[in-house]
Amino acid sequence: MIQLVPMLIGASLPVIRHLAFKDLVDRLPKGAGSYKTRRLSDIKTLVLHHSSDPNGDPFSYAAFHTRPELSGGRGWPGIGYHYIIQPNGVIYKCNRHRTISYHVKNGNSDKLGICFTGNFNVDHPTQAQIIAGKFLLNYLRLTIPSVKHIGVHRDYTNTSCPGDNFSIDMVI
Repeated sequence: MIQLVPMLIGASLPVIRHLAFKDLVDRLPKGAGSYKTRRLSDIKTLVLHHSSDPNGDPFSYAAFHTRPELSGGRGWPGIGYHYIIQPNGVIYKCNRHRTISYHVKNGNSDKLGICFTGNFNVDHPTQAQIIAGKFLLNYLRLTIPSVKHIGVHRDYTNTSCPGDNFSIDMVI
């Protein structure tokens, strides 16, 4: 299912475009157990990640996240991200906003995770990803008024994610 969302392009431009989300929430692999849920008003922060895999997609990330740890996966109940932005700018919705998925160690109850496909320690986000990221962040801030912060994964834990070649200024 594709959800079309009207978006304003720039504060001074009266043009409205449509942003397409491909909803995969009920199609992605699931693991053992289930994620907890929350109220939308509990979401305070959007956290940006990179996949470290330039060729991945929501299905491959979900397969890794849900594969048992003894088999080389994470052993999670589902994919860790709420959204994934592909290099061509396509945005996949992977979890409901109310889902408390795992994407920031010990700190997910008030965060929503957005992953950009790519390894931004080596490469740079594509222009299509940057545009889609801006649209998605604006959409989320409009539809979840409790969101007050946007951060990157390394702000919350010891990691280089989302890579040396990714700056939050690119998408806000």
